[in-house]
Amino acid sequence: KICKCIKLKKPIIKQTTKDSILKDILKKDNVKESISLPLVSKDKVVGVISLDNKFTKRNIPQELIGFLMVLANNLAMGIDNVRLYENNIQKLRYSTALYDVANTLNSTLDLDRVLNLVAIRIGKITRCTICSILLLEHNKQALIPTAVYTERAQYPWKGKKIEVEKSIGSYALNHKKPLLISNI
Repeated sequence: KICKCIKLKKPIIKQTTKDSILKDILKKDNVKESISLPLVSKDKVVGVISLDNKFTKRNIPQELIGFLMVLANNLAMGIDNVRLYENNIQKLRYSTALYDVANTLNSTLDLDRVLNLVAIRIGKITRCTICSILLLEHNKQALIPTAVYTERAQYPWKGKKIEVEKSIGSYALNHKKPLLISNI
């Protein structure tokens, strides 16, 4: 029901007494009538409002569909606006971080200060628990955590050398490209 509603971009009303692909699903859930209304904004479906009468067994009044579609369309525009706002706020955070780093780079030669600012900005923007900047030792055998942002009290590797070949960062160093490890 929901997939069909999204595909057609219009409300779908189903009654379990009529034949449909959804008949078995609705009967299994003991629903007598159900309606799905697409949330459409700028000809793009952003979600669905789904209603049923599982507990009351009352019919869904047909005259409510027009009202519900107006509500659904307004909600869809609101969702789009909120997403756009959130996206703009995120872009503003990125721009502010870049500005702050550039401003610091232009005003100081204190590498620790610059790296700490970068670690803090990256950590806060990405909302990661830890952001560390590790610099290669001159012999390129070890990484040294130089700047750290953490939401926790301690960072266990601060001030310790980490062998390059035993670090996750070795892939990024050897291949000169990012490495994302997810679903650990």
